[in-house]
Amino acid sequence: MAVYRFGAFEFDSETGEVQRTGHLARLRPQPARILEYLLQRPGQLVSRAELQRAIWPEGTFVHFDDGLNSCLKQIRAALGGRRPAAAYVETLVRRGLRFIAPVVGHERSRVSTMASVTQEIITSARPEHVWDAIRDIGALHTRLVVGFVLDTRLEPGARIVTFKNGVVVREPIVTVDEQARRLVWSSDVPKLTHYNASVQVFEVDGQRSRVVWIADFLPDDAQAWVAGMIGEGMAAMKATLDAQSA
Repeated sequence: MAVYRFGAFEFDSETGEVQRTGHLARLRPQPARILEYLLQRPGQLVSRAELQRAIWPEGTFVHFDDGLNSCLKQIRAALGGRRPAAAYVETLVRRGLRFIAPVVGHERSRVSTMASVTQEIITSARPEHVWDAIRDIGALHTRLVVGFVLDTRLEPGARIVTFKNGVVVREPIVTVDEQARRLVWSSDVPKLTHYNASVQVFEVDGQRSRVVWIADFLPDDAQAWVAGMIGEGMAAMKATLDAQSA
């Protein structure tokens, strides 16, 4: 059995518990199995037929669509709170489901070493403009976080980022998801043994945008430093995007 971390949440596959600060929900066995199946395949499209084969044993007599929809309703209720559940589980009509947030899974004995930071901003820039700046992965210093990043150079499969404090890191690009408006990357930061992050854009009211940055990393005692860096980056992002939309 494993424990999975995504965003501000922690899911224990043994107990079915979904935990967040000040929030605890316990999933029934079937929804818990579905959530774990999706968590084991982040970013991967899982068809309804595949879920049926994996979760419902052959010969089970149940109306599958109704059963699956009921399970998904329970999962989304457990992932409520300030961040919409759709930011985690994406439904693609007639195609299937996809878990769209970065996921880190560990055996129970290791989970306490993992840390996670989630921050978000609201910008006056339209979602398509924000996403166009994010997906332009070599233009951090000119289009997205002016002043926070001083230079960005591209190499095959990655970018080399120079921050304002002089730190230079290589950031392998994991996913550029046009449909979900979501970028996923990792980072070769010397003081961290693991870093995986995503930035995703959501429409607020037809005009403005909400941008969510999630990072999972090791060791956990770097949390204050990582949170501070992300906070500075988000402030620079808001200032840059707001100025461009004025």
